[in-house]
Amino acid sequence: MYAQVERASLVGNITDKSGAAMTGVEITVTSVATNIGQRLLTDEAGAYSAVNLIPGVYNVQASKSGFRNVVFKDFTLQVSQVARLDIVMEIGDVSQSVEVTGSVTLLQTENASVGQVISKEAVQSLPLNGRNFVQLAILAPGVTGLDYAQPNTINSGRRPDELRPGGTALAANGARSTSNQVLLDGIDNTEMISQTFVTRPAVEGIQEFKVLTNNAGAEYGRSAGAVVVITSKSGSNDFHGSIFEFLRNEALDSRNFFARTDAPKPPFKLNQFGAALGGPIKRNKTFFFTNYEGYREVFGDTQLVTVPTAAMKAGDFRGVVANGIYDPLTTAANPVGGAAIRQRFPNDTIPASRFDPVGAPLAQLWPNPQRASLVNNFVANPVKKSSLHRADGRLDHVFNSNNNVFFRYSIDKSIITMPDTFDKNIGGNEASFAGDLDATGRNLVGAYTRVISTSTVGDFRYGYTQFNSALIPTQLTNPIWSRIPGRDSGGPRQPSAPIVGTTGYAGLGNARSTPLIRD
Repeated sequence: MYAQVERASLVGNITDKSGAAMTGVEITVTSVATNIGQRLLTDEAGAYSAVNLIPGVYNVQASKSGFRNVVFKDFTLQVSQVARLDIVMEIGDVSQSVEVTGSVTLLQTENASVGQVISKEAVQSLPLNGRNFVQLAILAPGVTGLDYAQPNTINSGRRPDELRPGGTALAANGARSTSNQVLLDGIDNTEMISQTFVTRPAVEGIQEFKVLTNNAGAEYGRSAGAVVVITSKSGSNDFHGSIFEFLRNEALDSRNFFARTDAPKPPFKLNQFGAALGGPIKRNKTFFFTNYEGYREVFGDTQLVTVPTAAMKAGDFRGVVANGIYDPLTTAANPVGGAAIRQRFPNDTIPASRFDPVGAPLAQLWPNPQRASLVNNFVANPVKKSSLHRADGRLDHVFNSNNNVFFRYSIDKSIITMPDTFDKNIGGNEASFAGDLDATGRNLVGAYTRVISTSTVGDFRYGYTQFNSALIPTQLTNPIWSRIPGRDSGGPRQPSAPIVGTTGYAGLGNARSTPLIRD
């Protein structure tokens, strides 16, 4: 039973020069990074199987009395890989050995799954906008996503409930992105609304990951789309660390095409920073790895919208509608039949005495145009503020060659203010997810591996995943909102104003999609 699907396995057969199976050959598989290994014996058919290996670089040695030792050095086992390495042994003195130091092609013949491993070199070295490792998943054949997601959907990376800048949506071989599954160290890490990440590990915290696109085995469970299998980084016998910061701001960026030329650029400041450290607590015994990544952004968007003119808000519609404005209170039957008739307001101006006591002050909330036109006459610069924190901590301990454990805890916390089109007096439901977001994802795993015998290995894991998200609407402060008939705020989590949608014009009031609470 292979349930912990991020681990690697090495299987093979041992034969002599004549092709006869060799039983009782001692196979030692040792991690180069930690000097931790497995010892096992071949069975009656000459077969061996080393399972639950942390992806990485290994040495393999085969030894038996009366035969030369065979050593394969420095080859890589990848995440979720079941590799086959068959070994042919020659008669000779045990003090003699055959050492293979070149790269060894490890064929996967144990299952029919199709996928692409993204190695740690690619994760750590390739340029990533926003340090979003998921962008590398589109290197796998048949996989698209991220910027290809449908605009304004939950997976587009632009909605606050998707959690993370840059997006995490993937589509494999035409399957919907909501059919995917995400596994982190063998523990389900799938946010169940959009099938994205509960916690998205930082680049420093990833050993490597694999995108399975076809024929995933039954151990992967329910997914009908892509399966993203991630293994976290662990410490080794050497200390390794890094520290980084990336900066962008409006001084380095060009002006938006629709931005006002008579005003300063909208504010834009982005800092992404962090550090990682891993190494031994006790060599060959206990190892640690930890990392932190912060993301701070102040982003002034540029939105070209339409607002009514000052004359229109005063009831003057001259030159606005070609056929004029007609008084609904003068509706009368047409003496010659056909449609009813009405009288036109003098000068196409609605008298102030006819204004609604609530509608008139609501209309005054719209700012006056910045441009002398009836459409696309106002440039709004709502400011989005983001503060994101993600961190991972992992501890590995070896009791002896037959017993080892590891623990890992990951957290991904987002505090985001999604702005309305206008200020806190006016609101504006064009930004349909405006409000204050507080979203936290947690993923925990504890694992115990015991070599029960040379042919049996037990691996036992406990995983815990938690996701809490609350997008709370902006509390609009203009007193006019309290005069809306039938309004009942229902508390601070409820909208303070209705949605005011006017065809052809920027909206007013609270956003469409709040509150949005998911636990």
